Amino acid sequence: MTGDILNQTDPAPLPLPPFHGAADVAAMERRPIEDYLTGGTVTAVLAYAAGRFADRVAMRYLEAPADLSRPLVEIGFAGLFDRVMRASALFQSLGVGRGGVVATLLSGLPQTLEIAWGAADAGIMMPVNPFLDPDIIGAMLARAGASVLCIEGPSGHDGTWEKLPAILAAAPCIRHVLVVGEGAGDAGDGLARHYEPLRDAVPPAAVSRSGAPAPQDIAAYFHTGGTTGQPKIARLTHHNIACMCVIAGFGAGLRAGDVVANGMPLFHVGGLMMGGFTPIAHGCTIVQLGRRGYRDPAVMAGLWAIVGAMRPDVMIGPPTVVAAATQSFDGLAGATGVRGWISSASALPVEVQRRFTARTGIPIRQAWGLTEATLVLTYMPASGDPVPGLVGLCMPWCRLKAVRLTPDGRIAQEMPAGQPGTIIARSPALFAGYLDPAANAGVLLPDGWLNTGDIGLIDAEGFVAITGRDKDVIIRGGHNIDPAMIEEPLNAHPDVALGAAVGQPDGRVGEVPVAFVMLKAGVDRDPAALLREVAALIPERAAIPRWIRILPRLPMTAVGKVHKPTLRREAARLAAAALLAIPEDRITADDGDGGRIRIGLPLNAQAPAFAEARDLLAELGLDAAANPPTDAATTAILDIDHLMVRAGDAVAAGDGFARLGFTVTARSDMPGLCNRLICFDALIDGACNYIEIMELTDPAKAPPPMPRVLDAPDGPVSTVMSTTDADRTARHLQALGMRLPPPLRITRDWPIGGGQVISPSFRVVIPEPGQAPYYWNACQHLTPWHYIRPEVITHPNHARQMVAVIACAADPKTAAQAYGAAWMARIEGTDPVSVRVGGDTMPGGASAAGHVALTIYSPAALARAFPGAFPGGSVAAGPARLTGFVVSTDDIEASFAWLAAAGAAPERCDRGLFVRPEHARGCLMIFEAIDD
Repeated sequence: MTGDILNQTDPAPLPLPPFHGAADVAAMERRPIEDYLTGGTVTAVLAYAAGRFADRVAMRYLEAPADLSRPLVEIGFAGLFDRVMRASALFQSLGVGRGGVVATLLSGLPQTLEIAWGAADAGIMMPVNPFLDPDIIGAMLARAGASVLCIEGPSGHDGTWEKLPAILAAAPCIRHVLVVGEGAGDAGDGLARHYEPLRDAVPPAAVSRSGAPAPQDIAAYFHTGGTTGQPKIARLTHHNIACMCVIAGFGAGLRAGDVVANGMPLFHVGGLMMGGFTPIAHGCTIVQLGRRGYRDPAVMAGLWAIVGAMRPDVMIGPPTVVAAATQSFDGLAGATGVRGWISSASALPVEVQRRFTARTGIPIRQAWGLTEATLVLTYMPASGDPVPGLVGLCMPWCRLKAVRLTPDGRIAQEMPAGQPGTIIARSPALFAGYLDPAANAGVLLPDGWLNTGDIGLIDAEGFVAITGRDKDVIIRGGHNIDPAMIEEPLNAHPDVALGAAVGQPDGRVGEVPVAFVMLKAGVDRDPAALLREVAALIPERAAIPRWIRILPRLPMTAVGKVHKPTLRREAARLAAAALLAIPEDRITADDGDGGRIRIGLPLNAQAPAFAEARDLLAELGLDAAANPPTDAATTAILDIDHLMVRAGDAVAAGDGFARLGFTVTARSDMPGLCNRLICFDALIDGACNYIEIMELTDPAKAPPPMPRVLDAPDGPVSTVMSTTDADRTARHLQALGMRLPPPLRITRDWPIGGGQVISPSFRVVIPEPGQAPYYWNACQHLTPWHYIRPEVITHPNHARQMVAVIACAADPKTAAQAYGAAWMARIEGTDPVSVRVGGDTMPGGASAAGHVALTIYSPAALARAFPGAFPGGSVAAGPARLTGFVVSTDDIEASFAWLAAAGAAPERCDRGLFVRPEHARGCLMIFEAIDD
């Protein structure tokens, strides 16, 4: 009988053209899809492939992925078709007719495809996820009326065989159990028998072909997520599968002779169609990556070695595998021989896609579809840069619309190009409805349209972007999880008033389930303990929530339903906070463009930390918005407190400043450091105002990272901010993405003359260097009165206060932006640029104009303002750096005379006068007049 089928003659189908863009789709559609079909049924398509490619290898099975020296199991096209027909004959001998169901609980065995296709020829194949709870599996088999169950035997590694007694107890309809993958031997007797000897003992000719399938017959039952706690069962016809073979083959760019590597599960429509039926139909060789595929650690650890040995042209894998494969790749980009990677199980983050292609040289063809469409509706052409959410062009003979639906499923409005709506679809591969007709409500729409349940938009060029879902199903690593599976036991718990489950974005598996709970009045529960109790009642391990969050109340709609979009936003907000290590109360979440979730970050848009955070969130499918705090109390930063000047010898440096007319304090020691100060009257309460001459005395004892900060020539090295709360400032900086240890408390002894010693105490926030153009830290003075004693703030040279820190950068504006969010600073001017803490007024009523400014000049502007201060262009040749300070004077001429008498050679300038760095311990020193 096999020979009769292979010898059937029909008009030769048209070859599939390459797919580069919309023009190729339009060209395909000029002919009906029937002109491209190689058959109208699963059996006819396989027969065509077996006849045309009889002498080629259809499948290579990698039995031991960890040992590539082991021989492969190879099956030719003709041999594979013979096995399919023998399997069909076996099932028919067991009583399976056109409406009979053969269920399979199989991993990626070499027998899995033949059993599936043999079941479709004899009756209906029903692949089932073996990781489901046995009660759910049994209930599905009972609903479908399956009479034969093919199950992986005890040699499997995933516990499927051990579930058999519970499955049979829940599905009394099963009359025959065929054990697969246990090698040769007797078929056995009783309910459970070995598949292989039974298959080999029944020739196809022994069974009449009068019951051969027709295109409109149901070929497969695939289960998918539903809303009742039990998976829905989608019915696919032979014609659906034959049409999808053409559509998916065109989108993937398959060519006869290609080698296609597959590690996807063969109980999923994606694995069976893209990893099995479609490549075989187009004359490709499948490389099946062992029983467990990508779930096998040996496959993932040795993936690129497998690629090198098997030399696939096309690979298939979900985003989780793409991300892992990127990390493990250590070869030369473009040298793998892989022409393309197909990803479609769940949303592929654009940064993951870019990194993968940049590192491996392999382009990714992303696709989008669903079980109810028999696989795909769109494919992305191989050329072009990835765009977040973009899943390609509509495939030939498929139609998509973005619409607004009424609550009863009618189309209320078709959305204009680029505007989001619910995506509805038509295709020759759309399924024949669910096994339970009641489940079709709201899914099968009038005029042959399917409600995909996804939110998206279609741009003017026809590209489709998926931006969200209006259905509640949680997609974890390509596997659908019905929230009801979580919510039913959650809401049955005696302490829970109301609970809801949603998907939380996850960089590894796309989404993970999480749950929100409102407890009954008067009940107080630990979320972790509640989760443990509920988890025991959830039938599927993958559906156990990652966490439970207890809320005072759940968001509700006007009609009393839980508003899940609000919970999804909250879950996304919490995911972002955890990913970025930013306190949860500093992050917001709202609806962004196209239905995507937008995370508001407490960052300035120009800050480097914002760009880094934006890229990390993109990997979760989230958008980022700059939402810097506007309340100075958030940072606790008051002002620039003092300027730290590095000195190799603090005593000598202090004596040098004293000769210039400054009152300089005595040497004061602290662990690993010593300093002398030039103190001024404070500008605002809580802040000090001074210049600190700092010497590193013992790098091993100094608080890190001060040894690195002071590893510089003599001169200014750090701007130090005053803060009212070191802990709050530290949290603020961490929220901005800055790296820093916890605040330190330091107390030092300060001799003040006459044998007296005082002990100033302060807490310091010391960020790691290299996170801003100029280093800075923050200080919370616990005893600020020590710094404003009259005897230390009075200076013979008439200096009154430090009013500015001077810096230099090639691009002053860009340098200034690094301090905007950190200091809650106002940035003014062009060149120079002035950076001041706060707005027009500050705590205590002080004017912003009275605060110490960070003034940043370009090298050219600095040379113009202070001619000769940096001879030979020394500033222009160096990196961005602090260069000096500005002090006010109540008598500019008296200051000039004092400095001149001290040999400092003061020079006139627009600001007043300046002293070159060689006369002021490496500091450009500027005096400007003030009015009392």
